[in-house]
Amino acid sequence: MEFLGVRVVRGPDWEWNDQDGGEGSVGTVFQIGSDTKSPITEPIVLVQWDCGIKANYRAGMDGKYDLRILDTANGGERHLFTPCDGCQREYIIGSRWHCKTCPTYDLCTQCYMTDCHDNRHTFERIDRSQGKG
Repeated sequence: MEFLGVRVVRGPDWEWNDQDGGEGSVGTVFQIGSDTKSPITEPIVLVQWDCGIKANYRAGMDGKYDLRILDTANGGERHLFTPCDGCQREYIIGSRWHCKTCPTYDLCTQCYMTDCHDNRHTFERIDRSQGKG
């Protein structure tokens, strides 16, 4: 997946106070990896927050994830044969978040954003019913 231009919000390991403009603020990934002047080679991304601040964030560095991808899927997409394992809805509407560690575990966006499953697990976002992540 190409991550440039992806909209993001605070993730499970956020520890940067209100550097993003405050809880619920949204930013855009504008660079993958560190700038060429930095000695950091770990997985990081640079984000331009809507409030005007630019900063880099961990995207796997030391096992930490400062960001989450904001759901930008078609809100009307229905995953008719996939219930949400978090809220127990009969089927998921919008993005389906599939746990790569637990092969039969899926969440709706609301449950994914509230950390109702182990946030150390890797998830893939599936935007189309029966689509690939």
